[in-house]
Amino acid sequence: AKENGILTAYDPNCQKYDTGRNEALENFNLISEYLDILFIESKDAEQLFETTSIDMLITRLCDLGIKTVVIKDKDTGITIYENNDTVNIPPILTEMIDATGVSNAFNGAFLSKYLNGISALNSGKFANALCLLQMQNVGAVKSIPYKKDVEEYCEKIYG
Repeated sequence: AKENGILTAYDPNCQKYDTGRNEALENFNLISEYLDILFIESKDAEQLFETTSIDMLITRLCDLGIKTVVIKDKDTGITIYENNDTVNIPPILTEMIDATGVSNAFNGAFLSKYLNGISALNSGKFANALCLLQMQNVGAVKSIPYKKDVEEYCEKIYG
C-alpha cells in the first residue's frame, strides 16, 4: 500500500477477540510497520501496551512508524496525535439508546473526511458528532445519520 501511496488504517478491537495479550501484541507487531493511521480504544491500548499513559502510548506507536493515532475513550474523549501535535476532543454527554457499531462508524466517518483533505482534528469532530447522533437510535447500520445531519450537528456542538 505504501509503495502505491495508499494510506492504511487499522483498529485492533482486542476486546472482541478471546486472545491473550501476547498473541494480540504479536499480531499487532506483524502489521504495525504498514500502518499510517491507528484507531484504538483506550481499553485495547491498556491491554496491548500495558499503559494508561496517553503520552507513553503515543511515543511507542510513533516509534513503530505510525503517523496518526486516534485514541477513543468514553471518559476522556478522543485524543488525536499527528505531526508532533496532540489534541483532545472532550466527551459530550448525550442520551445513549444503542452503541452497537459506534466505534466502526467513528472510524469510517473519520476516514471519509480525512481522506478528502480535512484535518485530523476536524475529521475527529465530524466522526464524534456522527457517533453522538447514532447512539440515539437503535441498530448498527440503520442508526447511522445522514451526512447533512451530522454536518449540522457538528456545527452546533463545535462551532
